[in-house]
Amino acid sequence: ADTSEIEDAFLTNELEGTYTNDRITKVGRYALASQLVTSVSFPNAITIKLGAMQDCTEVTEVNIPNVTTIEQSAFTNCSKMTSIDLPKVTSIGNSSFYQDRKLAYINAPLLETIGNNAFRYCPLQEEVRFPCLTSMSTYAFQGCVGIKLLDLNVIPQIGNYALYGCTSLETLILRKADSICTLANTTNTLTSTPIANGTGYIYVPDDLVDDYKSATNWSNYASQIKPLSELEV
Repeated sequence: ADTSEIEDAFLTNELEGTYTNDRITKVGRYALASQLVTSVSFPNAITIKLGAMQDCTEVTEVNIPNVTTIEQSAFTNCSKMTSIDLPKVTSIGNSSFYQDRKLAYINAPLLETIGNNAFRYCPLQEEVRFPCLTSMSTYAFQGCVGIKLLDLNVIPQIGNYALYGCTSLETLILRKADSICTLANTTNTLTSTPIANGTGYIYVPDDLVDDYKSATNWSNYASQIKPLSELEV
């Protein structure tokens, strides 16, 4: 591997403990996959590629402050990771954090796109806010049992099974002011959530409340749709 990328660099080595590399800008395909590292730091990397750290079952700390893109399966089955700070990330690929069953905290204020299965079976924190999110794919948050409140500013559509099995989700906030956020399916997108069970609420811009109540799929939850002005800050 050169100084700009680690690509399949450690597959025959055994790494343990802390690994730091401040030279590279790209963590390549399967670069640290299945290694026994407990802490990694790539302070100047901007891309984490396919499977780069999948099955790193001992890692608990990841420092990637300048990463903007996380590709497919990059952190799949990092089963001890409890939190990650992604201040510059705009894109998270398919299955990126799939089965990270202790991942309770994520900070990604600039995140725009979330791929299929990206956070499937991650518990996540009680309040999750993505002010820039514009795309949430199938199964994106399936089984994220810790989320009680999901706050989305500009998202135009919520995909099939995206929130399936979020058994604590009682508040969904949709702030997009110029048009209705499309709900892909009334029977599976919110299945096994308090909202689907009739005990949760959906908050939307005041001017769009009536539109949401009559909109395809959303109409099923008409009695639970409330204006943002009623939301406690």
